[in-house]
Amino acid sequence: IKETGLGKHDGLIRVWTRWDGSDFNQSLPLIRSEHYFPDIEDPELIRKCLMDYRMEWDKSIDINEEIKEFRTDNLGNRVVNKSVANTSQREFIDKKIYFRSEENDDIYLWITSAPDELYPINKYTRSDSLLGINRIGKRTNGKPGCYYHAISQTDVKISPWFNNVLLPIVASNMTEWG
Repeated sequence: IKETGLGKHDGLIRVWTRWDGSDFNQSLPLIRSEHYFPDIEDPELIRKCLMDYRMEWDKSIDINEEIKEFRTDNLGNRVVNKSVANTSQREFIDKKIYFRSEENDDIYLWITSAPDELYPINKYTRSDSLLGINRIGKRTNGKPGCYYHAISQTDVKISPWFNNVLLPIVASNMTEWG
């Protein structure tokens, strides 16, 4: 696997893509990323940033809210992204399950779309999180800090012409994975 061409590569972020997708869907790319945080010693801080404090740092979204009516042990979450290139805003209604490994205290987060019945479709374009697998933990081998690894596949419902314009730009910034 070659390194990506995403600006300056300082060893803290890597991104790969598999353009032929996954077993779930071969027509949508699968994205893999690794982020390293040498100054953060507690994986729980990264989990809280992703789940509790996202609105404070993620300027690409307008809405991030827990769905209180979601009556299971899972978390129901609604996210509405800001408009990109004059497209309609995308809305995600996801279920999130997270747990800790007893072996090494790593945090695992699994994300998939919740049924549309959970939250009515309104003025936004409903997107689907087909697959989201995340792992957060402490680095090993004497390296300081924590890591966040993610694999995701998302259908953001973009039109074919936009896809043809966008994908060549994205492809030049990502390395083929596997």
